[in-house]
Amino acid sequence: MKKLMLESNFRKKFQTLTFLVIVLVAFIPNLYSQSLIENLGGVKTNFIITTDSVEMTVLEQAIIKRGVRDYKAGTFGDGGYGYGYGLQTFHLELITKAEFVEKYRREKRSYQKYYTIKLFDEKDTLLLNTEIKLSELKKFSNGDDLFIYSLDLRRIPIILLDKTTTINIDKIKKGKKQDK
Repeated sequence: MKKLMLESNFRKKFQTLTFLVIVLVAFIPNLYSQSLIENLGGVKTNFIITTDSVEMTVLEQAIIKRGVRDYKAGTFGDGGYGYGYGLQTFHLELITKAEFVEKYRREKRSYQKYYTIKLFDEKDTLLLNTEIKLSELKKFSNGDDLFIYSLDLRRIPIILLDKTTTINIDKIKKGKKQDK
């Protein structure tokens, strides 16, 4: 009789333990599921993105590390040359419903088109005002109503992003039209 009670008690404990293992295996991986961005080492952000000081609708945004490369090659006479390099930089990537505003300026620059980037803190204090080449902000589109941007942050001090709440981005083009 005592042996029967021990077997019954063991069977109940075994069934309980089996049930707990099944529950843990089934539900714990779902508790810690991450997005693709987080799995690749990126961090989701919540900056207010503006263009021409007007807030844009941003569907998603994150900072992620990406590889970048550049190269140049050429020929002259009987010879030639070539060089290249690769590095990793952080990029602010975002999906919006609109493009950045294009402004026209009558200025002499070493390049015709560029972006202005302005960082502001929560008190609307300007933290940084800088210019970047068009090649440092890649634009993609679904051809309809989604615009995906990838901003190379190598010219922007990361420590300032920790204090930043708003980022204003404008596309500047050399031309005859004047801003108001």
